Amino acid sequence: MFRKQRQVFRDLNLAIDIIGLELILVLSYYLRFYWGPIPLRYPHIVPLGNYLWIFIFFPFIWIFAGMESGLYRVSFQQSRQIVKIFRTLIVAMLLIISISFLLKRFEYSRLVFSYFSLLALIFLIAHRHFWRHVLRLLSRSKMTKKALLIDSGTAVGARLARKISSSPELGINLIGWIPMVDCTGPDQPVDLPRLGSYQDLNKIIKDHSIQCVLVCAPLLSGMLEKLFTDIGKTLVDIVLVPDFQELFLLDQQAENIDGFSFFHLQTTRLVGWNLVLKRIFDLIGSTAIIILLSPLFLLISLAIKLTSKGPVFFRQSRFGANEKEFRMFKFRTMVQDAEALTNGPVRAERDDPRVTRIGRFLRKSSLDEMPNLFNVVKGEMSLVGPRPEATPLFEKVKESNPLYSYRHKFKPGMTGWAQINGFRGGHYIEQKFEHDIYYIQNWSLVFDLKILIMTIWKGFYAPNAY
Repeated sequence: MFRKQRQVFRDLNLAIDIIGLELILVLSYYLRFYWGPIPLRYPHIVPLGNYLWIFIFFPFIWIFAGMESGLYRVSFQQSRQIVKIFRTLIVAMLLIISISFLLKRFEYSRLVFSYFSLLALIFLIAHRHFWRHVLRLLSRSKMTKKALLIDSGTAVGARLARKISSSPELGINLIGWIPMVDCTGPDQPVDLPRLGSYQDLNKIIKDHSIQCVLVCAPLLSGMLEKLFTDIGKTLVDIVLVPDFQELFLLDQQAENIDGFSFFHLQTTRLVGWNLVLKRIFDLIGSTAIIILLSPLFLLISLAIKLTSKGPVFFRQSRFGANEKEFRMFKFRTMVQDAEALTNGPVRAERDDPRVTRIGRFLRKSSLDEMPNLFNVVKGEMSLVGPRPEATPLFEKVKESNPLYSYRHKFKPGMTGWAQINGFRGGHYIEQKFEHDIYYIQNWSLVFDLKILIMTIWKGFYAPNAY
């Protein structure tokens, strides 16, 4: 219900943005060639028709940029809107400028693009401010549903009330709360007026014209059965918000099939067509990169053979999806039988004597990991995902943080969200875990593509790789 309600406001917001930005494009053109304060440099006025392709394709460019930056993502979290506006505008302008350069029909006016960027930024910020003001007015009107919160005394009710009050686009007017029957929690768990006790529930619903009841209670609770006995035959919407604060859950989804309700308490988005599309993306991408970089593979192989004894490739056991072990390929960067010198795998330190000269360069540049592409082709790894740890090291980490296993809901990747954010090596276990879980919870092909693009300039060089 909430997601669909927000999608309506999101789509309206997007439509207003696109219409407004299209008009700003026209205004920027006229400011440049007719009304602007800066004198005209061209001997003749460039026809508006030369910019026609921008007007036609701009909605698609803007939607892509908005998806990449999360500007229109359906979420309770509405902070950092200005940052998201900046990111969306930058991505859109880079795409427009790149396409205009490739067309090479004529030299597009940089001043038109400058006018547009400035005016678009002002419009988008002003629009967001005005839009939220309108939504707040609507949240108090008859267009929204009056809601009652029934709380079992946990902190979930307080958090939910704060989120609803800061999200008028939900279309919910939360007017008060009552405690759950036999509630042992605090008398005032949320910053809302208490409308009475549970025994007066039906009277409260009638007196306040309640249309929606939000229930914050443990999932396995006898309270729920009593609640449905009391108000299950009324016309109010009943929304259960289970108390999962003591549990670590990757993702929660609910669906109904032939009258059976399925609550998925721990799952991922990588199912069905998503799983098929990610595999196709990995297979095509890895094969193309192998073909493209085959000369570089040959040069690195030759350099390794000429500078040290031993094989070109190094294989090591790693945990993959569902903690299934596989042998990961890498270019050899240490002397032959390096693990025998330390009685097992040990992370390399600064000036480690086991690392060869060419190996030090390969590790710093991450080129030693390029043979992972063969693991991707085999289906043991993905282009993007949590980076796999060596098997003995993973066992040690798992002892201190059992939740670390959640990373293996996905195939391990050649690059990942943690790596492009600077968390590489064994010194950032907690940070890598947090970023990997964020990636799993927010996965999409667009997110994968974003990580691959960012890897080009942020993910290769590893200053802490020794």
